[in-house]
Amino acid sequence: MQKKYYDAVFSLESTIEDLNEINKINSRSSDDLYRNLFLMLSGNKTIKEECALAINIYENFCKERKELISIEDLSRSRITYNNNVIQCSFVTVQKAIYRLSLLGIIKDWTIEDWGNRGKFNIEYGHCDYQNAFNSLNKYIKKYDIEFDLNNNNLTKYQKYYDILNNNSKDKVYNLIYILIQWNYDNIFYSRRLSQKNLLDLCDSYYTKGKEYFKNTLEGYFKISDESFKLDHLVYNPDDFNNTYDMIFSSEENKVKKLNALEKTDVALMRFLESYRYNTSLNYLSGILALKLDKYNDKLVRDRFNSAFQKINTYDDKKKKEIFNKTIEVGKTLDEKNRDFLAEVLLKYIKKEELYDSLKDNVSLELILSEKVSIIKKLGEKINE
Repeated sequence: MQKKYYDAVFSLESTIEDLNEINKINSRSSDDLYRNLFLMLSGNKTIKEECALAINIYENFCKERKELISIEDLSRSRITYNNNVIQCSFVTVQKAIYRLSLLGIIKDWTIEDWGNRGKFNIEYGHCDYQNAFNSLNKYIKKYDIEFDLNNNNLTKYQKYYDILNNNSKDKVYNLIYILIQWNYDNIFYSRRLSQKNLLDLCDSYYTKGKEYFKNTLEGYFKISDESFKLDHLVYNPDDFNNTYDMIFSSEENKVKKLNALEKTDVALMRFLESYRYNTSLNYLSGILALKLDKYNDKLVRDRFNSAFQKINTYDDKKKKEIFNKTIEVGKTLDEKNRDFLAEVLLKYIKKEELYDSLKDNVSLELILSEKVSIIKKLGEKINE
């Protein structure tokens, strides 16, 4: 698989539309990864198709609180998307009903008839927008505690804010769209990352030996002190004191030895599969990658940058502490990884200040470039 497609398949931000496009371009490939991608995507409709069916049920059944939803009635209404009639089946209709239940619009349902003549008896909840908004926010926060539609200042959730504020669509349609988009984003992210971890592990058998393969596989499933600490960070993503405990030795307050960090990195793999935007986990992932010389992975870099986007919203005291701790780690890195770290920190710290602490090549080059530019301008003035 070409690197650009590999990076895109496992990118933090790749959507189902992106994956479908990659799958289409490489449809004739015999690569196992493409075959798995094809199977993963098979049978999934586009987000807008699923929205069209769900909003039709909401408009024509939920608003009027009709107690019976039948597939025959839906088929007769000829729901279309891009001038194509959407085929209503038992599975797609029940999925749409389930999605509406997550928004609190439908409270419960029972099946009266099965198959393509399926009928569903519906018990309704609250069909108003505000209740649906609160239900959606609550549902997603169960899986991503930092998610909040009331706070539109977090870059990592910008796509959901844009959908919410789309005035060209019905407000409830926007909530349905967010729900389906979030489901696709996170379900496919989790499946893709599981595949990536498996692929990387199999590669390590040949590059690092069977003992490393065995230890990594055991560490992935092992319940340990590291896994308990990581579980705490899942529900407390802003708790950086516990994050530091996984990086620094409590006795000497120095960065832990590489073998200890390696164990944490292995335990972290399983958590990253389920939690896409957790600030502490993504920060920890980046720090470990820098220390263990694994930062060349685009997904790791994406996570690390995502973490700092959130860190930059913290109060000045907490932000400064995190930057200082990060620079402490940076001082223990080799030249290459120090430069990788500098590329991230330069978005938030002045180049002169960063170079004084980190002595990296990236900020030094920027400082020298600026000085050379000043000298050139002075030379031009002298020669006038």
